[in-house]
Amino acid sequence: MIRHTSGYYCPYCHGYLEPRNLYDGYYYHQYVPQYPAPYYGWDWNRNPDTILGKATWTWGGTPTKCELGWSYDNNMTVAVGENSPFKCGQRLRVRNVSFVPHQDVIVTVVDEVKKYPANRINLHRKAFEALGAAPSVGVLNVEITPLD
Repeated sequence: MIRHTSGYYCPYCHGYLEPRNLYDGYYYHQYVPQYPAPYYGWDWNRNPDTILGKATWTWGGTPTKCELGWSYDNNMTVAVGENSPFKCGQRLRVRNVSFVPHQDVIVTVVDEVKKYPANRINLHRKAFEALGAAPSVGVLNVEITPLD
């Protein structure tokens, strides 16, 4: 709900200045909206192990380096780079930050890919779609957080 004001906006005060009473228009006090404003920037309460990266999708294949199939855990699986901090069988929370509202899924590492950056992952198509994106998007900006 937006409050209509009789005062004027003060860009240096981050709010509106309003008259203290109806009879005195010279003395103003600060009015700052009490509703939370949406902020989609850096979250300072974020887990320090979280990595910002990119996600693509695949149908999977055989065999995987981790000896776990792509169909493991209802296709909620992912491949990571060999030099990434994530290891076989580890569970990751992947959060889509490309679209609002941000959706997340929990996936299991089932494969490692050579010459793949540490902040890039390759999700199974079902996990990619669970993030709220159509496969035609191709690449998503994501936050990757280890759970194990």
